[in-house]
Amino acid sequence: MTEPVFACALPVRFLSAGQFLASDEGFIHQRRELNNNVLMLPLRGTLFLQENECRYTIGRGDALLLRAGHPHVGWARSEGERPVFFWAHFECDPPSGGDERPALRLPQFISGGNFERKIVLFHQLIDASQSILSQRLMCDYFLSLLLITLKEDAHSDEAGGDILISMAMEYLRIHSDRTVTVRELAQQFSYSCDYMSRYFKRHTGLSVKQYQHKIRLSRAKEKLLTTPLTVKEIANQVGYVNEKLFSRVFSQNEGISPSQYRNAFDRVHQNKH
Repeated sequence: MTEPVFACALPVRFLSAGQFLASDEGFIHQRRELNNNVLMLPLRGTLFLQENECRYTIGRGDALLLRAGHPHVGWARSEGERPVFFWAHFECDPPSGGDERPALRLPQFISGGNFERKIVLFHQLIDASQSILSQRLMCDYFLSLLLITLKEDAHSDEAGGDILISMAMEYLRIHSDRTVTVRELAQQFSYSCDYMSRYFKRHTGLSVKQYQHKIRLSRAKEKLLTTPLTVKEIANQVGYVNEKLFSRVFSQNEGISPSQYRNAFDRVHQNKH
């Protein structure tokens, strides 16, 4: 069976968003048919959901879009940890040939991609929606940006990308808790240091060192928003030898300190079942 494609004109119209915490490990989603769309992004545990005849198993790192007017229901109870996931409800118009607005088409189920970036975007969306000064248009664009990010993840997965660059980036991601030199990376794939350095920069726009900082900061931002760990503990976990170095690199790249970043996005609407 061909998986349905989700299509909409941008920007979408934000309705609500929050974080769901299941009350027990054997959670099963109740049957629902809504007049709006739902985006789900699991943070922990596994969910088993079915829309019409399509069944999905989604976990951390995945995203699922459920369409308005299509019934969905859990087809099995969750396994392992109690499920925790972000959710967002929204409306959108179908793409039209005479519509000047940009159109977005992507699979309903997306796996992989930059998970940490999606977590940060979802936190920003939820924080904006909970603000007393929240402007609905701002939430529309936050959510639209999140959907575009999912589209990029789906496209990257379909295209496959350059094999060497993909493997090099994955090697750096796996070993992001320590410093990987250009020499080590080059030896890993049997290339000279000069060739690896130039090839990596040409295809990513970043040096190997800059890319390592990017990975670490992405992981750090997720931990700042989703854990109670101290800045020092986060610095150690993401690969920095001390808190001072981590704070300096973070501030240089983000324009604010780790603590200021954490405090900027601290409102999350939670619901339980």
